[in-house]
Amino acid sequence: MTSINSYAFSGTGLISVVIPDSVTTVGNAAFLSCESLETAIIGLGVESIDEQAFGECENLINVVIPGTREVFSFTGDPFENSDNVLVWVPFISLATTRPPSLRSVEKIVYTNKS
Repeated sequence: MTSINSYAFSGTGLISVVIPDSVTTVGNAAFLSCESLETAIIGLGVESIDEQAFGECENLINVVIPGTREVFSFTGDPFENSDNVLVWVPFISLATTRPPSLRSVEKIVYTNKS
């Protein structure tokens, strides 16, 4: 599997998700409205997370984007209306401007620890 298709898990009862390293793209609204989702760990192969991929995930509090990547981007706002999310980005450079949901310093943490 190289991508998670648009709406693939939308509205499901997932509590946590670990996206495998083989995935390069998390599609538009892939996890939209997964109201029970609390944690998402993004695999090392992921290069882009599309619009509303984790939108409206009311209980999503932790997204971890581990590792060093040369290419990584957000398309639109992947965390739209997921107001409590904290995105952990261990010492990588993002090849994009922050989406609106990540503009608050409280919502994104750059760290050199995995």
